[in-house]
Amino acid sequence: MPLHVAALNGDTNIQKLLLLNKADMNASAHIGVTAVYIAAENGHTEVVKLLLNSKADVNASCTTDGTTPPHAATWRGHRVVKWLLDNRGDINESCMVDADLHLIFILL
Repeated sequence: MPLHVAALNGDTNIQKLLLLNKADMNASAHIGVTAVYIAAENGHTEVVKLLLNSKADVNASCTTDGTTPPHAATWRGHRVVKWLLDNRGDINESCMVDADLHLIFILL
């Protein structure tokens, strides 16, 4: 996913080009990460700002282990977490409960 690669590399120019060409900014990769998650996890504040200013959903990501962009930024010690929280990022949001229930049903 090109938007994810640009987020990983912190490349705002490629991000802008992809967004102008209608890239799905809330698309998630196979483990549930979005471009916002990847940028937050890697401390790319300018990419996070660009995506959120383009109306990406700060809480759209939900990885297989239940983490969201604010979690990833916090665990990695990136200052972008403040920007995420100031823009409706929810540090308390997690899909882990659903994942736990899913595992329980598999084990039954």
